Amino acid sequence: MNVRVLLFAAAREVVGARELPLALPDGAVARDAMDALCAMHPALAAHRPSLRVAVDGEYARDDAALREGAEVAVIPPVAGG
Repeated sequence: MNVRVLLFAAAREVVGARELPLALPDGAVARDAMDALCAMHPALAAHRPSLRVAVDGEYARDDAALREGAEVAVIPPVAGG
């Protein structure tokens, strides 16, 4: 299956892109997308513990199922007041 990955803030800086396509096996979950991204961009692995993932606009757990054409957003921590 193919998904679209959106990268924000530090994740975007590490990867060097705002968006990229990602091919995953059928039945993949959010964790699989992060595993694949970290394999492609090893520097991203250092940030992984603090990254959140959203699938189709909703924050998602690691075991959230992905579908063909899903939008997977990688979001670093946000501070604000």
